[in-house]
Order: sequence, then C-alpha cells, then structure tokens
Amino acid sequence: MQANGANPKLDDAKRAMLTALSTIDHKGSYISPLVSIIEGEKGRFDTAEEKAECLEAETAAVRKFFKAATLDSDYLKANESLASLVFTQHREGFGTQREIFFRQARGLLVEIAKKVERKRIQEQLITIATSVGLALNDPILVFSIACLHQNDCARDVLKPRDDSIFNALNDVHLVSRISAVMAVGLAHDSSLSFGFLTGDIGLREVLRFVQFGTPKISEDGTVFTELKYSADLYRGLGQDERELLKNRLELPAPFDSDNLEPAHTYESITAGTEAACHESMGIAAQLAAAGKMQEWAMQRAVASGLIISWQWLTKDSVSRATWKVDRQRLDAIVFPESSMSREAQTRHP
Repeated sequence: MQANGANPKLDDAKRAMLTALSTIDHKGSYISPLVSIIEGEKGRFDTAEEKAECLEAETAAVRKFFKAATLDSDYLKANESLASLVFTQHREGFGTQREIFFRQARGLLVEIAKKVERKRIQEQLITIATSVGLALNDPILVFSIACLHQNDCARDVLKPRDDSIFNALNDVHLVSRISAVMAVGLAHDSSLSFGFLTGDIGLREVLRFVQFGTPKISEDGTVFTELKYSADLYRGLGQDERELLKNRLELPAPFDSDNLEPAHTYESITAGTEAACHESMGIAAQLAAAGKMQEWAMQRAVASGLIISWQWLTKDSVSRATWKVDRQRLDAIVFPESSMSREAQTRHP
C-alpha cells in the first residue's frame, strides 16, 4: 500500500482509492484488513504459513498508511498463529454449497443469453440452488440471476469464463463476512456504522445493491441476517418484472405457484448428488468420532452409493447425454420428498 498520492505510476482508480482511504483516517474510525487476510494473496486456499505471511504484509501496510484511526493490526499480529489456523482450517458457512452450485451454474452464464431464454435459465439456476440447500436470497444465486439479466458488474464479480472460481466465490463470501463483522460490532455498540472499501469496481458496484439489515448473533454464535437486494440489480428487466423477481427471491417458497414441483435438470441433479455426498461423509465422520461403528458402516455405504452416482454423472459427456436413463433413481436418492410426493399422487389421483 502506498500513501503517496502524487506517484505518477498510480492510475486514476488507485488515486481515487487512496483519497477515499485518507478521508477515513481520523479518530473514531476503526479499520481492519481482516477480509483481505481471509481471502489471501494466492488466488487459492492458503496454507497456514502463507496465511501468516499475508497477515504480516496486510497489517504492516495498514499500520504504515493510517495514522489517526484505531487499527486491529496489533491484535491480529499478536494472534497470528491462531488467526492463520482459523482462516485456513475452517470453511465459509455455506461455502461448500455455493461452490457446488457455481460449478454447475456458471456454464449457464458463460454466454450472454437471448432474452427469450432467460426465464428458463433463471428457473434452472433457482432449481440448482435449492437442490444444494441454498436460500433464494443467498448472494451466489442473486448475483448469478443479476448476471443473467445483464448486470455487467455482477458478471465482473462472477467471471463465469475464468477457469478458477476461487476469486468469484471469495467476493460472494464477502456478503456473509461483512454481516458477521456488523453483528459483532453492533453487539458491543449499537451506534456503530459500517463501510467496506475495495478497489474492485465491479464488487463495489454490486455491493451498493445489497441491504444488510441488522445482523444479530444467537447464543450458539450463529449470525442471523435478513439480506435484501435492490430491484435495480436486474437491469435487463422492466421495472415491474424487477420488482416481482426481487419479491420472489425474498420469499421462503422457492417455486412459482404454477410450478410447485422442481423441474430438475442435469445440473441440479449433479449438484444435489454432490451436496448429498458431502453431507453423508460428514455424518459418517461424526459417527466414527463418536465410536458408533455400526451406524458408521451403514452411513459409509450410503455415502459410497452417492459417490458412485456422482462419479457416473460427471465422468464424461456421454453420461451427460444419457443421464435421463437413470434419472428416476438419482432423483429418489437426492430429492426423496419429491419422489414421495409423486408416489402419493400416483396412489391418490
């Protein structure tokens, strides 16, 4: 980080960023490089050693630049080992589900869809999200739908053409991280206000449309936040359509009244199967740790079956082309409630 605004090597965006940083360097401001440390510098998951190096660099830069504001650099540096372990060994809440969702969803976003195709793709995105257990107001789904409906800033954040999805997911996780910081701060002082500064123009613009509400922390440490989004995220829609979509994504019901049954596709079946694999393996690990070996063996068998199904779905293009042959069995494994509903309808027409 450089404090010299006269440096001729700095472009206009960096000059503007330095000016913005300078305006918050005063008593009463509390400044932290925490989210930058969590993301890291490598464009992938850091090792504990790399995270410690990143923490050292970020805290040093903050100390050098800010002179009047209160910083948490000394605290972070004093707890460097703990912070490095926490930020490398613990995954983001819903991180696995978002990753599974996005690996299936980004293929639908690579090309700019024709207007007549967007409603169908939107429903596919919603189905994939619900198949892995994401809420309709989860930022990865909302930003994906915004990208579909011609929001260029959302497209800049998600970068669906990139080979790596690490940076895109980290930008999405920022919404949760900001909520967590707000919840902790407000628990100590309800008069605090919060801001997030970034040089990433796309991310900065998208975050303007996010309404965080008042996040709270439960007794067990869970952060609760009621995320809402501006209807103007969906730039390719008319004003009435924007409002309808905004309201829909804020409701608990995932499907339109005329489409109560989810229309599962290859992407949603694959995503749902992978999510079920992770859940089954997690349950098996808990049973093994508890010494419940009989239950563990049964759960491991369930996990093995799911893994075989997922491997079959993802092994090659032939599987994708012929997946409908085995769709009913996979649908029953991943979405048992849908199967039971269909069976009930068959028995009671």
